[in-house]
Amino acid sequence: MNAWTNLVMLGLNDNQFSGSIPSTLGTSFPLLQQLYLENNQLTSSVPESLGLLSDIVDIRMHKNELSGEFPNVLATMTNLELLFMHENQLTGMFAALPVSLFETHKLKEMRFSDNRFSGSLPLYFFEFADLEYLHLSNNMFSGQLPPILGDAVSLKELTLRENKLDGSIPPGIGNLVNLELLDLGENELTDVLPIEMGELTNLEFLYLENNRLQDLIPYKMGNLVNLQTLQLHWNAFTGHVPDEICDLTNIDANGGGGVLETVTVDCAGGDAAALITCNCC
Repeated sequence: MNAWTNLVMLGLNDNQFSGSIPSTLGTSFPLLQQLYLENNQLTSSVPESLGLLSDIVDIRMHKNELSGEFPNVLATMTNLELLFMHENQLTGMFAALPVSLFETHKLKEMRFSDNRFSGSLPLYFFEFADLEYLHLSNNMFSGQLPPILGDAVSLKELTLRENKLDGSIPPGIGNLVNLELLDLGENELTDVLPIEMGELTNLEFLYLENNRLQDLIPYKMGNLVNLQTLQLHWNAFTGHVPDEICDLTNIDANGGGGVLETVTVDCAGGDAAALITCNCC
């Protein structure tokens, strides 16, 4: 076994391996930097010894049948940049840890979508200074979007679709000026859209459908000059889609103008609880 202790990359992905991940993974390969186990048929829990891999940069265990709770290991993985755990059967709640433990971490991309996680969104998820991609869709997260969400200023993609999140969208969302994709669809979000949504000028795709959002759609969302898709249907909005948003669909004679291609709202003739008017849907 000593011959393996210097291993820095282990790639067993895209096979038909089944059974358990050895509990001694972290002690057997202490220098490991890249671990690729994705797209197999692994059925065990994620071993606690993973937290011993202080040099690990890239972990990919997605598209397996892993179950149980995700171990409390992220705090020790200060060099981790990519963590792909999506499309498994992981359950439980993430531990409540001080956000200060994660301020110097290097994580850039974290994917936990399509599992069975529950409880509140971990606050420290939004304290990774370099995090660009956070995918948490299709779980059972509940509670409100935390105000600290606005600290994750490096985010380019944030997906929280198909959870049980409620309450309002915090005004701090406007701090995420690098966002290109924001997907909050199919939750239980309420209240009005914050006017700060108009600060997300790099946004290309915005999905807010099937919530309980209400009142007027902010006219400042007309500032989203890069927006290509806007889905607002199955909410309780009133009034009309602002002309500033409809102007994003206009192409001038020189080929300039907006790039907005798709706008969906609860227009007259549908079965939604609230109907609004729209000149560009």
